[in-house]
Amino acid sequence: MTVPSALRAHPLLVSIAFWFAIVSSVLIGVSSLRYLLGDPRLAGEGMQATVIANGWIFATHAGASAAALIVGGFQFLGSVRQRWPRLHRWTGRFYVLGCVVGAGAALWIAPDAASGRVATFGFSVLAAVWLYTTLTAWRLAMARDFAAHRRWMIRSFALTFGAVTLRLQILAFLPFGLMYNDVAPFLAYSAWIPNLLAVELAFLLAAGGAMHRPRHGTAA
Repeated sequence: MTVPSALRAHPLLVSIAFWFAIVSSVLIGVSSLRYLLGDPRLAGEGMQATVIANGWIFATHAGASAAALIVGGFQFLGSVRQRWPRLHRWTGRFYVLGCVVGAGAALWIAPDAASGRVATFGFSVLAAVWLYTTLTAWRLAMARDFAAHRRWMIRSFALTFGAVTLRLQILAFLPFGLMYNDVAPFLAYSAWIPNLLAVELAFLLAAGGAMHRPRHGTAA
């Protein structure tokens, strides 16, 4: 047994993690649609100033990002791609549009005085990398390089999923009496860098497993 195969997760655990990502993304995405009402009272205490300062731009960011969250995970269902390829392509376009609009609006609202320059930089980098990975995935799909397209789309969704990990981390800080503005400089990096690192590690393990896979009936 090679090291990559030894570290490979049990299929049941992979399935649980996959469906947790889909369900939590849909729940957070649907919940985020409340920002479309434009009422800052619907936001958390630490976010109200940002909602008021950015108005419709914040609503645009929230709505577009929510749309990407809701449909993004379903793009990785092989049964959907195989049975309904046109649905996969159209929802993929919808996802890309949501990411592009959401990232563009995020770059606009990232300079948030309430959370400071460190948070502004982190969220700005997130928006830029999110935009780059999504457009790269889309370009590769247009070039019909579907293997590379899938890898870059996984990177894109890992960044989209940062909306979920950010909220989970906020909940983890609440018992310590820490609010969003207190930990925003940390969340601006912790919400997405671990996601991206986990994806890259999975790619490395998969590549290592492929290199050590027995060929032509030879023993492992």
